[in-house]
Amino acid sequence: MSSRTILIIMGILILVVQAGDQFAEAPLTRIYESIYCYQYWEQEDPTKILMSRSAVGPGALGGVEERWCKVAEVQGKLAMLKGTQQFLDCIPSLLLSIPVGILADRWGRKPILVAGLCAFPLRLGWQMIISWFWQSFSLRVTWFSALHALIFGGSPVLSALFFVIISDITDQETRSAILLRIFAANMSGNLLCPPISAWIMTRNPWGALFLGLACNCIGVPLSLLIPETLGYQQHMKAEHKHSDEEEAPSLSKKQAMGFLDQCYKPLSESMGYFSQDGRVVILILLFVPIMLSWSTIPLLLQYASSRYGLSFATVTILLTVRVGVTIAMFLSVQSFVFRLLANAGLSGQKRDLFLARSSVSLLIVGWIAIGLSPTPIFFTASLMIASLGQGFPVYLRSFLTGLVEPNKVAELYTIIGVVDTLGLMVGGPLLAWLFERGMQIGGAFVGMPFVALALVYAVVVAFLLRIGYHPRETVVEEGSD
Repeated sequence: MSSRTILIIMGILILVVQAGDQFAEAPLTRIYESIYCYQYWEQEDPTKILMSRSAVGPGALGGVEERWCKVAEVQGKLAMLKGTQQFLDCIPSLLLSIPVGILADRWGRKPILVAGLCAFPLRLGWQMIISWFWQSFSLRVTWFSALHALIFGGSPVLSALFFVIISDITDQETRSAILLRIFAANMSGNLLCPPISAWIMTRNPWGALFLGLACNCIGVPLSLLIPETLGYQQHMKAEHKHSDEEEAPSLSKKQAMGFLDQCYKPLSESMGYFSQDGRVVILILLFVPIMLSWSTIPLLLQYASSRYGLSFATVTILLTVRVGVTIAMFLSVQSFVFRLLANAGLSGQKRDLFLARSSVSLLIVGWIAIGLSPTPIFFTASLMIASLGQGFPVYLRSFLTGLVEPNKVAELYTIIGVVDTLGLMVGGPLLAWLFERGMQIGGAFVGMPFVALALVYAVVVAFLLRIGYHPRETVVEEGSD
C-alpha cells in the first residue's frame, strides 16, 4: 500500500476517533453538571427542583434549570471530577508507555493500534452507565473508567503511536507539512462535530453521547485497513527483508528471557544517547506545557459557560471558531508561510524552529487574553489568536525528530509519550484546582488557569530562543541560532 493511501486512511481514522470525543465531551460534561446541580439544590434550596427523583430522567436532566447550575459549588466539583479523571487515566499510560513503545518495535504498530482503539468505547460506555443510573452510583465511580488504559496505554500512548506510524512513512522534508495536514484532519472533527452535538444537546444530550460511542466503535474496524508500517521504508526499497525474517526467532527468545529487561534496558541506553545533545533533553521537557494546554480544553467549556452565563450548547458552538481558524491556518495560511520561508532560505529544521518560536508567542498572547476576556466577543477573538499557535507541538515534534537518528525515533516518541502523560497528570488536577479557586474568588480570577498557562509558555519561549538547529550538537547555544 502506498504511503499516500496510508495517510488518507490515517486521516479518516483520526477524524472518526476525534469525532467520537467531540460528540461526547460537551454532553457528558452537561450531564455531570446536571447531576451535581440537582444534588446541590436538593440540599440547599429544594424550590429550584422541578421534578422529584422518581420523575427525573437519566442524568437528572430537566431536574433543575441549567442557569442555576453555574454556581461555584457545582462548577468546582465538576472541575475536580474531570481533573481527577484525567489524572487517573494517565496512571496506566505512564506505566505502559515504555513497554508498549518497545512492543511496537517488536510486534509492529498495527496490533497495538487496533487493540488500543478497542478501549475507547469501553471507557465511554462505563461513564454513560454510571451517569444513567446516577441515583444508584456516585459520579466518582466513573473514575474506574481509567482502567481502559490498561489496554496498551490509552490516549497518550496511541497518540504517540499515530506519530510513529506517520514518521515510518515520511522523511524530514515532508514530515512537518504532512503532520499539519493530519492535524487538520483531527481539527476537522472539532469543527464539524460540536455544532451537531450542540444541536442534539438542545433536544437530549444522551443522543450526542450515543453518537460519540458509535464513532468510537467504528474506529476499530477502520484501523484494520492500515497495513503494518514497521520497516516500511526498507520494505519499499526491498531491503533487509531476509534479515527481518531471521531476527524474528531471536526476538521471541528475548521475550521469553524477561520482558521488563527488554523494555527498560533499551530505554536507558536511549536516554544516554539523547542526553548527549542538550537540546533534545530540553525539547522533550517542553512537551509538559503542551499537555498543560490540552488540559485546558475541557475547562474552556466550564469557563465560558460560568463566566458569561451561557449554556453548554451555546459555548460548544462558540468554541468551533477556534477550530475553524486553526484549520484555515493549517490548510491555507501555512502553505503560504512555508513557501515564503523557503524563498527566504528557511527549510527543514530551520523552518520548524522558526515556526515553533512564532507559534509559542501567539499562544502567550492568546491565553492571557482568554483569561482576561470580559465579554464573549473578546473571548472569541482571543481564541482565534491562540488558535494561530496551535501548530507548535507539530513543529516541535518535527524539529526534534530531525535531531536524532532514524532508528531512535520510536524510542524518542516513547519518551515523549511518558512526558506527555506526566504533563496530563499534573495539568488536569492543577488547572482544575486553579479554576475552582478562581470560581470561589470570583471576577477576573475565574480565568486564572489560562493566565498561568501563558506564563508557562513565556518560559518555553526563553528556552526556544537558546536552541540551535544544527544536527547532533551536544550543547545548547547561547544565541538563537
